[in-house]
Amino acid sequence: MNQLPIDIPLKNFHQNNGAKILPFAGFNMPINYKTGIINEHKNVRNHSGIFDVSHMGQILIENNESYLHKLEKYIPLQLKKLIKNRSHYSFLLNKDGGVIDDLIISNIDIKDKLYLYIVYNASRKKEDEEIFISCAPNAEKIYNKNCLFAIQGPDSINVLKNIIDIPNNMNFFDILISKYDNNEIIVSRSGYTGEDGFELSIPNESAENLITDLLKNENTMLCGLGSRDSLRLEAGLSLYGHELNENITPIEAGLSWALDKERLEDKNLNGNKILSDQLKNNLSNKKIGLISTNKSMLRDGMTLFDNNNNEIGKITSGCFSPNLNKSIAIGYINSEFNTDNPIFCEIRKKLELVKINNLPFVKKNYKKMGAYMSEKKYTKDHEWVSIENEIATIGISNHAQESLGDIVFIELPSVGNSVKAKDEICVVESVKAASDIYAPIDGEIIEVNNNLENDAAIINQDAENDGWIFKMKISDSNQYSDLMSEDEYKQFLEQ
Repeated sequence: MNQLPIDIPLKNFHQNNGAKILPFAGFNMPINYKTGIINEHKNVRNHSGIFDVSHMGQILIENNESYLHKLEKYIPLQLKKLIKNRSHYSFLLNKDGGVIDDLIISNIDIKDKLYLYIVYNASRKKEDEEIFISCAPNAEKIYNKNCLFAIQGPDSINVLKNIIDIPNNMNFFDILISKYDNNEIIVSRSGYTGEDGFELSIPNESAENLITDLLKNENTMLCGLGSRDSLRLEAGLSLYGHELNENITPIEAGLSWALDKERLEDKNLNGNKILSDQLKNNLSNKKIGLISTNKSMLRDGMTLFDNNNNEIGKITSGCFSPNLNKSIAIGYINSEFNTDNPIFCEIRKKLELVKINNLPFVKKNYKKMGAYMSEKKYTKDHEWVSIENEIATIGISNHAQESLGDIVFIELPSVGNSVKAKDEICVVESVKAASDIYAPIDGEIIEVNNNLENDAAIINQDAENDGWIFKMKISDSNQYSDLMSEDEYKQFLEQ
């Protein structure tokens, strides 16, 4: 007998606000509102939108050594070394290294006691909770008493700061406890849209008051799962059951940056040998982005072919992109396929030409380092530079990271050193090679990214934001204008 979908706590609120409610992952969920998916999507990219994602799993696990050791059989992180009040993207892995689920794991201080706060997919609650409870019998599932909202978009910080206390220096994947309506709420700077934003876990009794307060901002609107999917797809983010499942490893899904490479040497980790071998050897498939060359819609499950009518892959997610005004998709293809050759998608029993596109389709706009960074400039040695108030933040470009492969170690420079443009500053080491990092301009090193000492893999995840390497007080701002713009750098790479 099929179980009826469960109502989320604010179902009536959403219906009263014009939501179209449909079953999703066992819950009755708002799919879109009267303004429609495209308007919701654009409002998040330009202003802010609120998503009720109370169907998601939320659990608190005491941070004690016994529980962490058991969880590390499934989770490819060094859980004992997680930074307090920081979140991490990770996985539960099966014995073959396949993805049971993808998660956001946070090490959070609640009333002077550390907990793992884990958010996981609604469709995988049964599988995940069997693992969590077996590892930590007193784990507390809090999704029955706490709603989960996501406010996303460039205006989200200003909307939220009018209602609760948010530190000015709160960065992407920071997490903290704040207060609203005399209740403690969990606030993380995170989301699933590619935009700056926050996720808020709040007791059910205060949930409607909070969402009503957020909507008092005239540029903020309610958004449903339809626009959430198109936003995440534009941002190139994977969805469980589509790009991820138990037969796909994180490495096959192009998510090796989220693995702690030291854990791959640990026999306690499920699938450690398989994952280690995959890092060293060529994979049979690779994940790609696709754009339609006409008005046809690309959809999950469509088959991809080469110009000799050989099947080479499948689309795993597809939708219309409001930002690009075209249909886009993510899929997997045979790694041996030469991506310079034409690729076709079978649509209504006809083969139509599609174009391979780098992921993400649109630039991510996460909040980093206490301020939105200025327009990036680039060097011919593949460093990027962004300046705020005469302070330059420097790292390696996405192209450099992709060329090097997974970064495993970095030798950070010394604070206080005065340097000249083209001076060797530090060294990064990857699974493939070591590479020198050069000063792009003259100045004094005033800060280094100490997070990289414990986790150099941050660069693999986000080379041009969270993976910044050092900051300089610049001596000559004219040198910055002499560097390449993003378009000029792209042209340089094509030469």
